Amino acid sequence: MFTITKSFNWSPNGYDIETIEAGDHETLPDRAVVIAGELGFLVDAEAEKKAAEEKAEAEKLAAEQKTKEEAEAKADKEKADAEAKKQNNSGKKSNQAK
Repeated sequence: MFTITKSFNWSPNGYDIETIEAGDHETLPDRAVVIAGELGFLVDAEAEKKAAEEKAEAEKLAAEQKTKEEAEAKADKEKADAEAKKQNNSGKKSNQAK
């Protein structure tokens, strides 16, 4: 699959002129693909697909890392709260004993 970003003319035989329309093409003549690439009108669908997959994977890993960090922060806060409560309770017991 080839994606052409802008229409262009080319000659398959050096005499006739054909127009390759912008858009998606299942097949194109090899020389037309080369010309489109040289003009900067060719989008490499496979490279774009791979880049999109890599981006999605990176976003997934970042989201997982964020979730892990949030869970660790929550656990740390709960632990600190429990310690503070324990300290507070032991202070009350000490005051009650006096």
